[in-house]
This record gives sequence, C-alpha cells and structure tokens, in this order.
Amino acid sequence: MNKFNEILRDRAAALKKAYRHPIFPGCDLKDPKSTPLQRRASLLHVPFDFSGAGDNQLISTLTGKKLIYEILIWNVVAQDLALYQGPSASGILLLPWPSVPNTTGLTLGFSGNFEQPHFEIDAGQTFVLNLQNATRVTGFVKYRVATEAF
Repeated sequence: MNKFNEILRDRAAALKKAYRHPIFPGCDLKDPKSTPLQRRASLLHVPFDFSGAGDNQLISTLTGKKLIYEILIWNVVAQDLALYQGPSASGILLLPWPSVPNTTGLTLGFSGNFEQPHFEIDAGQTFVLNLQNATRVTGFVKYRVATEAF
C-alpha cells in the first residue's frame, strides 16, 4: 500500500468517528429516523390573523434566542409590510416588503435542517410584523427557542 492510500484510509476512519451534535434536544440529527418532516414537526407553530395598522406581535418576548425557520404571510389589500426585531420605532428592520400587491403571499420555507434559520431574534426581543394599513394579513411562523449559546 502506498503512503497516499494510507493517508486516505486514516482520514476516512476519522470521518466515520465524527458526528454532529443535535442542536435541538427534541430530535436527534444522528438518528437516521429523524427526517426533515420530523424536524419540522418539532418546531413551535404560531398562526396569526391581524387587521390592525402598525406593529403586530408575531412572537412575544421570551428567554432565549428565537430562531425563525419558516414563515408564511398572506396579504389581502395592497400595502407596505415589514418584519422587525422589536418595535418598529426602535427595533431592527429584518425584512422590508414595500408596495405589496393585494392577495399576495410570502413564503420562507423550512430547509429541512436547523443549521440556517431565516431570522434570529435576540433574547428579550419580540418578532413584529408592521402593517401600513388596518387591513387583514394572515399566516404562520414556525420557530424554536435556543437556550444554549452558539
């Protein structure tokens, strides 16, 4: 056996020993039975139906960082929408959505893993949807709360 093949064999053996630690204790990413559908089912689901102009709270203030993995927004009447961390007057603008036409939706789907959330909301902050008009907006948010440091 040549030296190059020995190096490859050793690296392959090391990779077989490596494994990823689960980020969320509700599902074990090492478990082959843990499918993207099972991981999605472990997320917290918050439906919403707003019709008030200004700030509308999607997720309240919680201990721990809120990781947003899926969001669906359905707008009924043309208006400007925006997602914020915290109140719109003093918070951080996460997603501006100007000039949204009537009967239009936005979907940011779950990718099947917990490695890349769409948004991270800091501990002690709210997740806010700001509406320009007092018209109906519906949808849902799927998230989890991370209590460990990243």
